[in-house]
Amino acid sequence: MIYITVFALMAAVMGAQYRRISAQALGVIFAMLLATMAALRGPQVAEDFLVYETWYTYRGDDAGFLERPVLFEALYFLLNDAFASALLPFRVFVWVLAFLAVFLKLNAIQWFSRSGWATAAGVLTYTLTFFLLHEFTQIRAGLAVAIVFYGLRYLYRGEHLKFLGAIVLAIGFHSSALIFLVFLLPVQGRAAGWIDKVLLGLTTVLFAFAARGIAPGSVLLNLLAGLDPRIALYVTFSETTNAEAANPLAVPALMLFVLALSLARVEIPIFHASRGGFRLHWRGGWRRRLTETPVKQSPVPLSRDVWMLVLGRRGILFGLIFLISLAPVKELALRLFEINIVFLPLMATCLFASRRKYFAKCMVMGWVLATAYVYVVRDEGLVRSYSVFFL
Repeated sequence: MIYITVFALMAAVMGAQYRRISAQALGVIFAMLLATMAALRGPQVAEDFLVYETWYTYRGDDAGFLERPVLFEALYFLLNDAFASALLPFRVFVWVLAFLAVFLKLNAIQWFSRSGWATAAGVLTYTLTFFLLHEFTQIRAGLAVAIVFYGLRYLYRGEHLKFLGAIVLAIGFHSSALIFLVFLLPVQGRAAGWIDKVLLGLTTVLFAFAARGIAPGSVLLNLLAGLDPRIALYVTFSETTNAEAANPLAVPALMLFVLALSLARVEIPIFHASRGGFRLHWRGGWRRRLTETPVKQSPVPLSRDVWMLVLGRRGILFGLIFLISLAPVKELALRLFEINIVFLPLMATCLFASRRKYFAKCMVMGWVLATAYVYVVRDEGLVRSYSVFFL
């Protein structure tokens, strides 16, 4: 199929040309290719296309089927109105958004990559899964994720205000970017260890509930429904007789849980001691007492690869918690699950930069194949056979 052929060739070229051609130049070339592929697709290839086109053609807050939250996603609709007012075709608008999203994501993959194999693995993971999900269907979410991808370098350097600024900018395109605030939680030290243990334990318990057909998320659903009218609409749809529930026991979800388990001890926080020793204390004239001063400890900075694996593992667990808890509301459960696991292409890049972690690598590639099957091959998949709109 055209999807698998184009994506596999692209991953192979980017891997083979690692450090032979300017990373920026290669990113621009392939971003243009994928943006063209997204903009020229037929409207029947993927869902949501006609909705975006309607917003573009009939502008205003009342153009959609539901009132949009104030300020949330305002940047997207500002660009939407600007391009439409300039009388540019809708597909030009789609091309620009797709180009920006793809370029930023490829740039993030290259930033984390340390080898050709790592680059190829990251690109293949992205194109076979999240490119089809975001740049083909959820256009606004795709650009929001891309902005957060770029902001990760600030988070790694400890520049939390800049990363927070990236999240605020991303929220201007899709409100689901709010979820990335949880990645401001510490990833090292005792607090981080407890956070990861609680997430892993909670996910395990929820899987046990899911095996018995229980989805304990009604309280959370009511809270979320009060925050966004669209969520309330999803909840209403879920109460109809024909509504489907999400399947947290699907093969891709279980593979991600196994991947998170395989990376449970990917990093044990290591501390190094600052200058210590002995100090002389004088008491009562010339009496001398020898005491040991307490040794100060500070965490050793995590390498870029390990940091991303820790962050990505936490995202997987957050995503699975939402998927299991909110399973009766399929649309909401899948969207919150998908937005939390978007770091998987970067995790694949970091894993394949390592000489070990073979089991984790197999889990990632297994997830890619299983998800690509669901998205591309299955009859009710995410995308249909590719076609150009004017043919």
